[in-house]
Amino acid sequence: MKKIFRSLMAILVLPAVILTACDSMDEINTDPTRMDKANAGSFLNPTIYGMGIYT
Repeated sequence: MKKIFRSLMAILVLPAVILTACDSMDEINTDPTRMDKANAGSFLNPTIYGMGIYT
């Protein structure tokens, strides 16, 4: 009886674990320190710095 129960649990639980693990791969692959969108300051600061060097 134990052997049947273990094999039944393996058949039911193993695919569930594999399917839920595949959904979380997108969350692992994101970089939390990188900006999602560019703001005006990220383009303006290098321009101001470059103009200050040449003038």
